[in-house]
Amino acid sequence: MPVESDVLTPLLARRGPSGAATEAPRVDAARVRRDPVTKAQTPAFVVEGTMQTIQERLTLLLRAYRTIRFCDACLALKMGAFPREVREAVVLIVDGVQVSSGQCSECLQEKTVVRALAA
Repeated sequence: MPVESDVLTPLLARRGPSGAATEAPRVDAARVRRDPVTKAQTPAFVVEGTMQTIQERLTLLLRAYRTIRFCDACLALKMGAFPREVREAVVLIVDGVQVSSGQCSECLQEKTVVRALAA
């Protein structure tokens, strides 16, 4: 019969070839973003050393998900911005986007939705 400490040892720490305890690699949660629809990692919106405006980030996101309709709240959540900032950015981006009434592809609620037009 195994001793209780022998049973818990694999759960508490992993042992390397030398017998020393090794830890699992840590992942910084702030650096990993996953898309809730596809479960894939989303592209970084900040280019090395330059900050992009909300309008630029919104344009990139809508072009990446061209066939998907988003409400302001879901866009804000996806971008890490406030819904009011997203609404103001949509108004400023008049070319290449379609604003209409319809069902949001994320929350599935009937709202005013935005999508990118085919280029």
